[in-house]
Amino acid sequence: MNILFIMRNELSPSTGGVERVTSTTTKIFQKSNQNIYVIYTGIQEITEPVQHDGIKYSFLPDIKNLGSPQNFQFIRDLILKNGIDIAINQNANYAIAKHLAGAGKNELKIISCLHTPPLIPRLLFEYHLASSFQSGLVHWAKVGLKYVLRTKLEAKYFKIYLSELLFIVGSSDATVVPANQHIGEYRKILPSALKANLVAINHPLSFPKQNLELLLQNKEKIILAVSRLERASKRIDLLLKAWSKIHRKHSDWKLVIVGGPKHIKFDDPQFRELQKLKVLVRKLKIGNVVFVGHQDPINYYQKSSIYAMTSASEAWGMSLVEAQQFGCVPVVFQSFSALQEIISPGENGFCVPFGDIDGFAQAISLLIDDRTMREKIASCAEKSTARFRQEKTGKDWLHLFETMNSHSDRVLENHDLFSK
Repeated sequence: MNILFIMRNELSPSTGGVERVTSTTTKIFQKSNQNIYVIYTGIQEITEPVQHDGIKYSFLPDIKNLGSPQNFQFIRDLILKNGIDIAINQNANYAIAKHLAGAGKNELKIISCLHTPPLIPRLLFEYHLASSFQSGLVHWAKVGLKYVLRTKLEAKYFKIYLSELLFIVGSSDATVVPANQHIGEYRKILPSALKANLVAINHPLSFPKQNLELLLQNKEKIILAVSRLERASKRIDLLLKAWSKIHRKHSDWKLVIVGGPKHIKFDDPQFRELQKLKVLVRKLKIGNVVFVGHQDPINYYQKSSIYAMTSASEAWGMSLVEAQQFGCVPVVFQSFSALQEIISPGENGFCVPFGDIDGFAQAISLLIDDRTMREKIASCAEKSTARFRQEKTGKDWLHLFETMNSHSDRVLENHDLFSK
């Protein structure tokens, strides 16, 4: 089959989220002799050509206006010229969904991937502020006004989000989410006509099976976090506050935070968050905290003994599963539904109620003090990741392709769904 991915950023195993997942998934498809095409919607050049071996890639002609007629013609021509069988809207982008719906090839199957559970108004508001950042007094005046109008803006943003979500799901033959828990969450906000095409496929592990015995022999006194520096959902500030309660008692341990901006740019939300976190470190007088920046996390997974995740929201928590694979015992805030499919508390990790900073610190301290328990849980954690290996994920995807009916199950014709 000829499979087209349409996504924002470059395939890269060294980054998180959609880019890392797609990099792994395309390789799984290539092993089963699928022909892979990629259209990039947010970049105009690649930096990792080795990741594109055997993949035909191209760039949208107009990345500033994804909904432009020029982009529609480009996507339509590429689909028809290359005989694309399946188009995957990997970022579940609304403009791309509209282009694919009008692509003019009846045999084309469309899959949209929702990499988040349903978004809530508070997060939508905070994401909007972060994405629209500019410097200057005028900008900050607008930010202040938005906070004054926050209740109305949250309702407005959520209405737009829901309208676009309905179109994306309704114009797709299948909508893929990373966890079974998400199916129930989306069904609560979707009309009955759209509920049938939701499919859960777990994100695949990025790395091959590890030698756990060797890993445990070389573990260091490191607590690790791998995350974008984003206040709204990642909440690294809460991790720093937890560490501030125990770092003096465990002065031979250190907290290492992997992630952050690739470049020093004030208009980059991650750069601004990094500055805020460093101020917090000084304010709390915390020792043994290291920000290593944007890097491939594999060496840190190998060395670290404990993994800390203080997110307020996650879709799947891919870094969490990767940490388990490397025998890095997770302590996680219980803030997202997919956690139920990853952690069995006390067996392959610890879950703490969201916002319970004292409880989080106590769980880390318990693992630091009891090496025998830590290594026992590490062993269980590594074994539990077998269900997320690439072979399993690949079979799930191929099963989805095979079971897509020859007729279209899209409900785009039901315009009542999209008139809100």
